[in-house]
Amino acid sequence: MWSSAVSGLMSRAPGLSLAVAIAIVATIVGKMFPLIGGPVTGIILGVLIATLVKPGDRLKPGIKTSSKFLLQVSVVILGSQLSLIQVVRVGFDSLPVMVGTLAVCLVAAYFIGRWMGVIGDLRTLIGVGTGICGGSAIAAVTPVIGAAEVAVT
Repeated sequence: MWSSAVSGLMSRAPGLSLAVAIAIVATIVGKMFPLIGGPVTGIILGVLIATLVKPGDRLKPGIKTSSKFLLQVSVVILGSQLSLIQVVRVGFDSLPVMVGTLAVCLVAAYFIGRWMGVIGDLRTLIGVGTGICGGSAIAAVTPVIGAAEVAVT
């Protein structure tokens, strides 16, 4: 029992280490350049590494864990820091804008994606990601709509 847990953790360690390293660098750069911020820096670093270096099979289990499970947990923790009063106060004022933006993004993703030949689940994920907050929204919606793994990665 313990050996399989340790084995699972060890198989994820290299990719998780890469994700932690990117997060540390992104946080430092985000503090140096607050206008850009840590999240944007992290996304840029991740895209650059994925494009230029092409992480191998050894890193994939940890990258998958950090890009799915850890991201979802982080979004929940971030959301739990908001008080209900804050949510209600901001929510009522901005609800029409949020719903309108999401609707426009979903409709645009549907029609533009259809025109471009993009499959249905991917169109939905693009619309949600654009309308809400990008990667974390996509990670949260993927299991809800049952999107194929290939649509997300």
